Amino acid sequence: MKRSIAPIFWLLFGAGGMLAALFGPAPVIMTGIAIPTGVGLSPAVMDYSHAMAFGRHPTGKLVLLTVIVLFAWHGAERIYLTLKDMHYGQD
Repeated sequence: MKRSIAPIFWLLFGAGGMLAALFGPAPVIMTGIAIPTGVGLSPAVMDYSHAMAFGRHPTGKLVLLTVIVLFAWHGAERIYLTLKDMHYGQD
């Protein structure tokens, strides 16, 4: 019996969905509500020097890479499955 690699793809899809659901709203709330209004966070949190320091640190690079890749994987898989279902639904 030949093994499939489909579970690996579904694992990445699920991880991206979980990450999007748990951590996706936080940057939206921070950059859209909390920082511009000054509620809870200081505007210095989004200072260019702070963002660059986070992006240049090896752990920050790993976090950013993981978040971007898993979000993109989840989105691409959603689009693929939606288009696939639309194609088969017309037959």
